[in-house]
Formats: sequence, C-alpha cells, structure tokens
Amino acid sequence: MTSYNEINGVPAIVNDEVQKILKDTWGLPGHVVCDGGDMQQTVYDHKYFKTHAETVAYGLKAGVDCFTDDKEVVMASAWEALEKGMILINAGADIIRFVPPLVIGREDIDRMAELLDACLKEESLRT
Repeated sequence: MTSYNEINGVPAIVNDEVQKILKDTWGLPGHVVCDGGDMQQTVYDHKYFKTHAETVAYGLKAGVDCFTDDKEVVMASAWEALEKGMILINAGADIIRFVPPLVIGREDIDRMAELLDACLKEESLRT
C-alpha cells in the first residue's frame, strides 16, 4: 500500500519508485493499492494534478494496481483517462504502443498522432 506522504515532492501514489523498487527490483508478487481516499487527495490536498484522471493514469504508470477511493470517482476518472489517451500500453522502456482496432484508417492514425502530440506538449510544460 502506498502512503499519503510525498517522496521527494511526489505523492507516493504516483511515484515511479513503486514500479522500480517494489515490482522491478524486489519482485513484489502481489498487488499495490493506494491508501484509502488518496486518489482524490492527490488533487485536493497535494495539488499535484488538476484532475483525478491524471492521478489514475500516472498511478497506473507508477505501478499502483488498485485505487481505494470513491468508486464512482475512480471509475469516471479511469474512463476519462482512457478516453483522453492518457492510459497507453508500454511496449518497452522508451516505446509507446497504441492499441488500435484490428483495421485502422487514416483517422485512427491521425487520432493517435494527436494523442501523442498532446502528451508530449503536456509533459514539456511539466518540466
């Protein structure tokens, strides 16, 4: 379980050390859950993100498997993150793989390019 605390200024729920240390280095065989209510706290108290969708997306990328918070808020946030393309399947350390339908058209490729561009722009604003 992650804590409510921040680690070097990053809320534990979205800290990449969850994946790097617990799962990759130590080989944690179980699941990582966030502390109860911590998903919303990341927006309201830590003020680390503006939306819960960001918390879900970054939490999943950080290695959190289960968000123990208000069910409706978690579900709505997960759907929002998915619809905005914030949840992508990682195919390697520096590779992003989009999962399109079995048959893709030009509009699918354009949409994937838009999502990638939006993610890169957002990340450049954070740094």
